[in-house]
Amino acid sequence: MKRFFIVSAVLMMACFTSSCNGDGNEKSDDTPFHVKTVANSGCKKTGNDTRSADDVSNPEYIEYNAMGDGYLSLNHVNTYFNCQPGELSIQATLEGNEIKILETEEQALVKCICPYDLYCEIGPLKNEKYTIVVYKKTFEDGEYARFSITYSNALSGKYQIE
Repeated sequence: MKRFFIVSAVLMMACFTSSCNGDGNEKSDDTPFHVKTVANSGCKKTGNDTRSADDVSNPEYIEYNAMGDGYLSLNHVNTYFNCQPGELSIQATLEGNEIKILETEEQALVKCICPYDLYCEIGPLKNEKYTIVVYKKTFEDGEYARFSITYSNALSGKYQIE
């Protein structure tokens, strides 16, 4: 019986040791880049509001913040989509040090637009410089916005879209 416990303890230690990664505070490099969370505000239009995408009273910008563990939160504030877009979605890819973000609406059901806030969390990223390129509808429609960041745990900023 004593031999059984010793063998079990050795096997458990071997399993724990092989699954450890340094001191436990390092992120694993085998996690593929992905979108972790997606959310939106819903249409921010109120009443008979007929603002256009060029309305300066609703500036459009992207807030970004490091979240730890290599993830970055992006909040695209006052981006315009159809008033009834179906599902709004965000896809992201990492090619070298270029992060491509694609924001799409499922369908345009009515003839009006309104502002939304689109939020996502992407990663994992390393402490390096990245270029973030935002697209709407398709990648072939051209770039909507482009800016650079240098990822670190202290990263926080805002990119104003003109």
